[in-house]
Amino acid sequence: MRSGILTLVLSALVCVALGELRGRRSGGSNWSNTPGTVWSELLKSPRGEADPEVEVLMDDGTRVNGCCHMVSHEKDTYYRDVALHHPISIHPADEGQPEPCEADYIIIPGGHIRLIQITTARTQGRS
Repeated sequence: MRSGILTLVLSALVCVALGELRGRRSGGSNWSNTPGTVWSELLKSPRGEADPEVEVLMDDGTRVNGCCHMVSHEKDTYYRDVALHHPISIHPADEGQPEPCEADYIIIPGGHIRLIQITTARTQGRS
């Protein structure tokens, strides 16, 4: 009985160690098998760039503009929320002009997002 438990514990430890080693080796890759990495990688602000400007088209036609603050890492995009920070403007579907929003941050639930447009501001000397 003891040898079976010991074998099970040792095999679990070996699996954890090998998984950690594999994760560190593939850490520099742009491709990943982990679901949900596309949003988080695109919405990060790379070194030398400002926070990406984001326009979110919601399922009711409302457009929300702001700078990306963070994005959740849920596997299912329905639960993957996006947080924007100021300056924020909201353009309702039935109105002509966007309305400035006084909030410092706004969180948009993933289940209401139809499309995300990302614009990064490049620094001088980079093409």
